[in-house]
Amino acid sequence: MPQAKDKAWKTYEKALSFARQCSCEELLQVIFKFDPLFGESVPNSSLSIGQALSFLIETKPQTAQNLDAAWRLSQRLNNPSSIREVQQQICIQLARSGDTNTLLAKLLKRRNEETLTSAELSQILNNFLEKHSFQLTDPWKAFLEQFETAELPQIHQVYAVLNRYVEAAELAEAAKDYRSAIRYLMCLSGKGVAFRILALSELIGDKNALTQAHQKVAESFWQENNYTEALEHFQQAGNLESASDCYQRLGEFGLAIQFRTAISSEWIQNIRPAVERTVRTHIERKEFLTAVRLLKTVESAWRKKSLELEVISEADRTQHLLYEAVRTARSGFKTELQVSEIQLATEIFQRWSLVEEAAGNYLEAGLQAEKAQDYLTASFLFEKAGAFGQALVALESAPDAFEPMKKAQLLEQGGDFFMAGLLYERLGKIEQAITAYEQAKEFSRAAELRRQQLGDDRSIFDERFQELLKNAGQSEQLAQRELCGFVRSSKKQAIAKSFSQ
Repeated sequence: MPQAKDKAWKTYEKALSFARQCSCEELLQVIFKFDPLFGESVPNSSLSIGQALSFLIETKPQTAQNLDAAWRLSQRLNNPSSIREVQQQICIQLARSGDTNTLLAKLLKRRNEETLTSAELSQILNNFLEKHSFQLTDPWKAFLEQFETAELPQIHQVYAVLNRYVEAAELAEAAKDYRSAIRYLMCLSGKGVAFRILALSELIGDKNALTQAHQKVAESFWQENNYTEALEHFQQAGNLESASDCYQRLGEFGLAIQFRTAISSEWIQNIRPAVERTVRTHIERKEFLTAVRLLKTVESAWRKKSLELEVISEADRTQHLLYEAVRTARSGFKTELQVSEIQLATEIFQRWSLVEEAAGNYLEAGLQAEKAQDYLTASFLFEKAGAFGQALVALESAPDAFEPMKKAQLLEQGGDFFMAGLLYERLGKIEQAITAYEQAKEFSRAAELRRQQLGDDRSIFDERFQELLKNAGQSEQLAQRELCGFVRSSKKQAIAKSFSQ
């Protein structure tokens, strides 16, 4: 019997050698048909077995059938390295196919047998991660937790599945996988982490990533009560609600209202007492200008949002508070004037004027500016109030350092074209006056000056004069003038003809 078995084995070795020379398919048929007949007995060594095994391992593309045959042959050799090599190839093939459960079972067995190095595990996992990922439902975490840090493959997904996001991010960044690095860092907190996310997002130039990064940075500043810095990044993230919250914390209530995309009753009830407390504090400190400016911006913001009845009501309520704040300020200024020395009165009137201007009371602001002998400012304020006569009188009272021509130029440069036109007209600078009136949209005044400049006969045919009348909405008057001009022209021609005869 032993002799017969030896003879059969030698015949098997020859068959393997011949089949290997033919094709991989022939070799597989020989192995699967005859290898099971020899049981588990393992000869010491065989050149044919080794060559056939090498042939199967080197075959590309690798298949499960090839590796199954290779595993059978590796059991016939007394060579642990061959067995280990086949084991590695089988694990790589399972990794590529994504057969997680079978792969983990084999890895665990090799781990227990101490036949799995960190390098081998890295090779297997890299092949797995080319097309697959560590899903939360997979028991990868339980398996990888068995390894010491020094044994773990330096793969960022490995550290991530273990919730070691700092190391995972570092490895991902080193591999230039910035998106994965950002994803890991998003699981962490802290301003330093947030800015690192922002830097990586800017590196990849992805709009969505940048939005999330700015949001993360903003939240870190918010946690530190640094609302100014948080505001900038919330705006970059397009988070208007949070930007509104920042403005509210900063006491910029008008902007808080302006940036609020959805105004609820609860939010109104929240911001209202905050506004009132702030205003009351300013009034108690006699900071009237600050209080009035705040209320004016809040009222204006409510007006712009006044699509709902509740918001309109809040705007009216703020307007009443503004009125009361101005009244309080006026009373305060009057008291100051009664107890102050004469030389301090000018400064009080200046402050009073600023408060009235902030409240939109331009006529009153102009009067107080006049009392402060700030005639140029008074002129601007009267012009805003539509009191053009008072504006011109105030301007004429301005210091001698301002010559009339200089005043006109100053007004024009400041955008006060109407007042500039008045001054140019008084100075006889008709062309400049017409231009200034045009810029002020005072087309009627400009047209009249142009008519005086050219005379009735010439102005009728002047394109600029015609354009000014049209802009002034006086097309009918223009037609009448043209008709009269035509009649006058006809009469003149007739008289001239009669004299020539």
